[in-house]
Amino acid sequence: MATFSLKKDGNTRFAPNFIGREFACRSGVDKFLLDLRLPYILQEIRNWAKATVSINSGYRTVAHNTKVGGSPNSQHMVGTAADIVVTGKTPRDVAQFCEWLLAREKISGGIGLYMTFVHVDVRATRSRWDQRSGVAVNISGFPGYNAPTPVISADEALIDRAVASGLLSDKALWLGVITGKITATANQIKALITNGINKK
Repeated sequence: MATFSLKKDGNTRFAPNFIGREFACRSGVDKFLLDLRLPYILQEIRNWAKATVSINSGYRTVAHNTKVGGSPNSQHMVGTAADIVVTGKTPRDVAQFCEWLLAREKISGGIGLYMTFVHVDVRATRSRWDQRSGVAVNISGFPGYNAPTPVISADEALIDRAVASGLLSDKALWLGVITGKITATANQIKALITNGINKK
């Protein structure tokens, strides 16, 4: 958790697509708290959606949290939470992706589903709720997002076979050679790998 100044850090880029003022309290006070894992999580959401992620509410002072009717123990007051709207995605889609993302990042966190937005936070304990009815209902989670299967190129598949057969030991190095990112005679090396596999 870190403390920032809207005046000094308002234009600081905390992630490629997020600056400080987006996380600051809407009351306009200068100081704001921010857990630096939060902009990372929001950036991952934006990368997935390939669309704008708008932060409706980030950090809140105690006074502002009370004014907007926030929970007395709101994560917004400690800089770990954001209420977001993602262009072109339904709140349920976003909640399901957040469920998968927090699990991938090994963050317990909180996810709340509302009619028009999603609350996401990086707290140490797990919390999930559905508030679309206007009343928060605790639930087990938001399953449903299926991560795409990574596409493996023919070159990478060839190297995987070579590593599995014991011909190569450093996949990253050889993938760099095969794809031309590391200078070498790629066609000769491809041929050697292919011949070696075929002789096995």
